[in-house]
Amino acid sequence: IRIRYARGNRRDLLGQELTEESGLMPLVMNTGELQYVEDYQKFSGRRRGGVWETQSTAVALPLKQRDQIVGLLSIVWQDQIRKLANDEIELLQQFADMASLALQGAKLRDELSHIAYHDALTGFPNRAGLTERLTRELAAVAAGGGGGVLFYIDLDELKGINDNFGHSAGDRLLINVGEAIREIVGEQVFVARWGGDEFVIVLSEALHSAEISRLADQLVEGLCRDYAFGAERSEERRVGK
Repeated sequence: IRIRYARGNRRDLLGQELTEESGLMPLVMNTGELQYVEDYQKFSGRRRGGVWETQSTAVALPLKQRDQIVGLLSIVWQDQIRKLANDEIELLQQFADMASLALQGAKLRDELSHIAYHDALTGFPNRAGLTERLTRELAAVAAGGGGGVLFYIDLDELKGINDNFGHSAGDRLLINVGEAIREIVGEQVFVARWGGDEFVIVLSEALHSAEISRLADQLVEGLCRDYAFGAERSEERRVGK
């Protein structure tokens, strides 16, 4: 677990990684419950050295999602031991529960956003994701940001493959084509699945015509091959530029 947020004079801890070998973390991870140490310096499992030598009282609470620990909320006092009443400990537990819900909500929003803008089969951005990307690219061009290149790839007779060999064969073909495109253009280039049998590649830089032709040739050569999906079949592809 890495420290992502700190308040007060504990900002020097930001970015540090906490191992499960010392401190209250092993107890929290093993029990899944709040851990409270009134006198931290007398705690046998305490962390040692640096800022840990000034801690007097410590509370650690697990942050959970679906009964799985996804984070840790730690509250410490320095120089003066703080004896916590039961209602204070309960309040801290309620705060940890609220933090867990907030994290779960943020994760759910990210998941829904990914689903809305990505194709479930290939993992590429879908039509909505492509539209959003092109909107940004065109705005950059309008602001004097140069230009770019767009490749449109259409697979012929995908419907025939689905009808003759089943949709699982067609899906396998689409996945293989997507992997082949990614291998040719690299991980950093934007690739989207525009429609059922259509892919779009967006390059955010202006290329010379010779470079564009060379990449188009690489795509044709790399994609025009046999694909195995349960029965032998060659599929013709066209790349427009």
